[in-house]
Amino acid sequence: MVSHLLLPDVTDAPLCSVFTKSLGVRPAGTGLSLDRVVVVAMATPWPKPAVGAPHVKAATAALARSAIASRLFTAEPWSGEYGVELYERDGLGFAAYRWPAETAEDVTQVVERIAGAAHGAHGMAPIEVSVPTFLVCTQGSHDRCCGDMGVALAAQIEAERPNYRLRRVSHTGGHRFAPTFLALPSGRMWAYADLALVDRVAANSVTVDDLRMYCRGWLGAPTGFAQVAELAARIEAGNPFLTAPLLSVDAQGDMAHCQVSVDGVTTHVGVRRGREVPTIACASPGGQPVKIAREFEWNVGGTERATME
Repeated sequence: MVSHLLLPDVTDAPLCSVFTKSLGVRPAGTGLSLDRVVVVAMATPWPKPAVGAPHVKAATAALARSAIASRLFTAEPWSGEYGVELYERDGLGFAAYRWPAETAEDVTQVVERIAGAAHGAHGMAPIEVSVPTFLVCTQGSHDRCCGDMGVALAAQIEAERPNYRLRRVSHTGGHRFAPTFLALPSGRMWAYADLALVDRVAANSVTVDDLRMYCRGWLGAPTGFAQVAELAARIEAGNPFLTAPLLSVDAQGDMAHCQVSVDGVTTHVGVRRGREVPTIACASPGGQPVKIAREFEWNVGGTERATME
């Protein structure tokens, strides 16, 4: 049971992200686990959920049938009324693809082709992403924090960092950590974001504290234990990985022993579900209704370096 001391006063109606950050909740392990991210242009306002809109409903259904872990996000149009972008995992990072579309039917056809294809078999060569790309959650119809804080961050990026590629997208989950964004081509998700964090991610110069306090996880790792272990190994390494990690998870109840093997080093990580923290309803008196979440904790037990025979 969560202590009443952690809950907002009944006379308060705090924003969920402000409240979560005030508790020092770490977002590790809450990122999505995906091999494909599909972004489809769609004019606002978006319904809740945005993927239920007539424009993309058929495309979303096609993608749901894919054998490859995929997720569709709507985005405010970036060039014309329609368009489709695909970010597909290629080892450690993500390759980018883009298709023009003139009608909603074109969008569905493109997404159906993506959904039915194996990796890299959708009939288009990768587009080199020469600038950092950020998918910022700005869907105010889903949550006020995303609508206020996400929109403000997106506007600041547009105004002050025109050399970055920005997509204002539908809900990516984790609104209690707003502003949130997905960085590409790294495929890493971030919480409690500001422009300084965006710049460090763009320059590939994030700090250990950034990873510990603001990183939700890497798309290439399963949500939960494995995502936390990958993050812990990344923190332990101190430097960016050069290749995609191999993950092994032995979970028993609320605890797991994990191994992360990457760049010739295997890191042993113990992960467990730790303190209970409240997830409040945004801007609601007393934060009600309140849901209970568990924050992950981890301990690095040691590393082994592979030797050549």
